[in-house]
Amino acid sequence: MAIQTHRVMSATELEKRRFHAQVRKLRKLCVEYNLTLKSGTSAKSYDLCVLSSEDYYIGDTRDQHKIFPVESYFIDPNEYEFIKERLNEEIY
Repeated sequence: MAIQTHRVMSATELEKRRFHAQVRKLRKLCVEYNLTLKSGTSAKSYDLCVLSSEDYYIGDTRDQHKIFPVESYFIDPNEYEFIKERLNEEIY
């Protein structure tokens, strides 16, 4: 019988897993409510950052920063508050 050892996740690994769980929830909500979720490369200059690997960018338009973290997700400004509320309901 083999003994299993469990590796403890680092804080960075845990943070990354939580972030990707949020991404999955955000994608699910966008499908459910028929909203268009955009990546940093497909976002328009006025689209708002709804989820990012760096919290600093959330709520900013695509134009406000020259470079966004690789994992940033944007939504139309008219849908921003709606999706943020739904995302917060899903998280808490």
